[in-house]
Amino acid sequence: MPRILLVSRAPGDLAALAGALAQTPGLALRWALDPEQALAETRDWRPDLAVIDRDPDPEQAGPWGLVRALLGVDAFLNTAVVSDRDPDRFHAASEGLGVMTQLPSSPGPAEAAWLLYHLQELTRALAWPAEKASGQA
Repeated sequence: MPRILLVSRAPGDLAALAGALAQTPGLALRWALDPEQALAETRDWRPDLAVIDRDPDPEQAGPWGLVRALLGVDAFLNTAVVSDRDPDRFHAASEGLGVMTQLPSSPGPAEAAWLLYHLQELTRALAWPAEKASGQA
């Protein structure tokens, strides 16, 4: 069962995305309203994906400090970041952080479908060597 953590100081900004994700059978969804809660949820709940709204921490410039902190808790955590930044600038800023994708400022059902498909593919790819070794491939 996939677990997705939504990180936003303004949950309404991710409401359409959350609503679309919530329609997925077996998917577990949680919210974190600040970086401390996001770190605690990552440590205790171990989500498969964290969707980080733009500027989750008013003390930081952008989401990158939080992405780094989350990866410090779980290096295998997949992340997606909401950003209006130019895609080339976004790529340059997120390079080396393993961010799965940049999401538009009002993500909705299309982005939810994209995230779920790619999360499933990543999960399958990570499980493949173990399945092959045990004869389940």
